[in-house]
Amino acid sequence: MVDTLLESLFTDRSSIGPTGLTPLASYINRGGRSIELLQLIHRYMPSEAYTMFDGSGQTPMHHLVIDGNNQRSRELLEELARLHPRVLVQDNAMGQLPIELAWTLYLRHQTREAPSMHYRYFELSTGQTQPEKAVRDRPSFVGENDSTITTYRVLRALTEKAKAAGDVSQRFMISVKDAREVARRLSSRTTGEGSRNTEWDEVTRWH
Repeated sequence: MVDTLLESLFTDRSSIGPTGLTPLASYINRGGRSIELLQLIHRYMPSEAYTMFDGSGQTPMHHLVIDGNNQRSRELLEELARLHPRVLVQDNAMGQLPIELAWTLYLRHQTREAPSMHYRYFELSTGQTQPEKAVRDRPSFVGENDSTITTYRVLRALTEKAKAAGDVSQRFMISVKDAREVARRLSSRTTGEGSRNTEWDEVTRWH
């Protein structure tokens, strides 16, 4: 009876703020990054809680990927994968694995923060100058120091290790039931606030 009650507490979803958050997702979503706490609740938390979707269609692992621009997030990400390797091969509601989401974020960052171009000039017979060719430094071009590519590389190494160990094999896609639940939550994002209606846009929290 006690075990059943504990499991239900970890799989119940919140209706406050970003809707559909389980306790684990809520903790991560609000910036919690304690590995010790994750190890503690792992003793009592059912495995399904690791891959449950919130109202925006993300799992706890996907939220860590989105916020994976700091070392503490990446460390918790690694621990989450160690405790429950399936999180590495679970799609979100948009059909993205954590590693695919990390790659998307990296490409988007590179597009938004494109490296500057350096031109080499040669002098014309008229005395004017004209650009000969554009040059980019290799580290700047490929984003070697970009934190988003670091998250991708961490996930790639974790996925390869888990597959080699036989911990994961197939990809897990979102079920029809979960897809309908996410769609329902996204379609009813308007909440009342006194006489004024405000919209909680779940989509803005995807990336």
